[in-house]
Amino acid sequence: NQTQEIPLCTHSPSPPAGSAASEEEAANCTDSTQLRLVDGGHPCMGRVEILHQGSWGTICDDSWDLRDAHVVCRQLGCGEALNATVSAHFGKGSGPIWLDGVQCTGNESQVWKCPSQGWGHHDCRHKEDAGVICSESLALRLVSKDQDCAGWLEVLYNGAWGSVCNSPMDAVTLSVICRQLGCGDSGTLNSLAAVREGSGSDSAPGPGIFSLPGVLCFILGALLFLVLVILGVQLHRGRAEHQDEVLYQEIDNYAAPEKEDLLNSPGVLSDDAGTKLPYYTGDEEEQGDPGSAP
Repeated sequence: NQTQEIPLCTHSPSPPAGSAASEEEAANCTDSTQLRLVDGGHPCMGRVEILHQGSWGTICDDSWDLRDAHVVCRQLGCGEALNATVSAHFGKGSGPIWLDGVQCTGNESQVWKCPSQGWGHHDCRHKEDAGVICSESLALRLVSKDQDCAGWLEVLYNGAWGSVCNSPMDAVTLSVICRQLGCGDSGTLNSLAAVREGSGSDSAPGPGIFSLPGVLCFILGALLFLVLVILGVQLHRGRAEHQDEVLYQEIDNYAAPEKEDLLNSPGVLSDDAGTKLPYYTGDEEEQGDPGSAP
C-alpha cells in the first residue's frame, strides 16, 4: 500500500495544440513515474526501484547517502532514513538503471527531482544498486510451522529479525501484540515451551552458539583471572621477602649481644688492655739480676 497505481503514459498521435486532450495526456505522462522498495521483506526497506517510461529500474549507488535516502523514505511515507545501503545490499535488480550520481539536499519531495546525471545516464552495473532502510521498517511476526496466530514472536528492526524476551510480559502486552498482528484482542504466553533451536532464517543465534557479547564476556573473564593470578603471585613474593628481612634482623639482634659479652669477658684482651701490659726489655738481665726477669 506504499505505492499508488497511476496509469502509464501512452504515446499516441498528438492532438491539436491547446486542446483538452493534449493537456490531460501531458499530466498523465508527468505523473506516471512511481517509486517502490523491493526484496527487503518490508514495504519500507529494500532496493530502490523507479517506474519510468513503463519500465521498473534501479538507482546507482554513486554519491548515494542518507540525504538521498531521507527523500525516498519520506516520499513513501516510511518516516526517516536509518541507512542508505550500497553495493546491491538487497540483491541485484534488473531492467534499466534510471538514475546515477543522485545528490539530494534532503528537502526534495521526490527522488527524481534531486540533481543527477539525468534519466538513463550512468556508468554503473546492477551490482551497484542503491537501497534504503526507513524508520517505519518495524514489524512483528509469529514463526510457526502450521499456525498463523501462534508461534515464536519475532521483531524486525534495522533490517534484521530478532527474538523477544518473554519476561516481563503481562496480559496487556500480549493484548497489544495480538491486536497488532490481527489475531484478536487477547492471548496467552506459553511458558512451558521447549528451548528454541534457531528461528529458521536470519534471527539471533540459538542456544549453544556463542554470540558476540558472550565471547567478549569470556575474554574479559579470562583476562581478569590472569590479572588476579599475577597480583596473587606478587603479593606472595612480597610477603616472603618481608619475612626474610624480619628473620635476618632477628638473627642480627640475637648475635650482637653475644659478641659484646664475648669481648667484655675476662681473659679477652682489648686494645686498651694490651697497651697497659708490661713487656720485657732485657735491661734487668744485663744488670745481673736474673730473678727479676718476668
